[in-house]
Amino acid sequence: MSIVNLALRLVLELCAIAAAAYSGNELAAAVGAVPLGWIAAVGAASAVILLWAAIVAPKTQNGLSPLRKERIGTAIMLTTAAALACAGQPTLAIAFAVLIVVNLVLLDVLGRDALAHMKGVTA
Repeated sequence: MSIVNLALRLVLELCAIAAAAYSGNELAAAVGAVPLGWIAAVGAASAVILLWAAIVAPKTQNGLSPLRKERIGTAIMLTTAAALACAGQPTLAIAFAVLIVVNLVLLDVLGRDALAHMKGVTA
């Protein structure tokens, strides 16, 4: 079950990138910058990817514990959910935020070491 939850985490991370891109495009259109919508979409998605790579990625050496990285990653994803709500998709944003929180709770309950157990390594 915990491997399914880790797979859900990956899907949620990818959805956060998509939500950032959508929000960037829609918010650019809302302020009248329709021609720049695709630039805003690429910029927002790139910002999430770069922030994730610099802070949250498991192999990033930045002195943060895996638990702290996970919490920061959750905050980034919840921020993209809020941006989705601001972009006119409140129902989708709420569903996304609920899945993010459920995933976080399940990570706490089920543990994070599913891959290590599959390889026969004990933590």
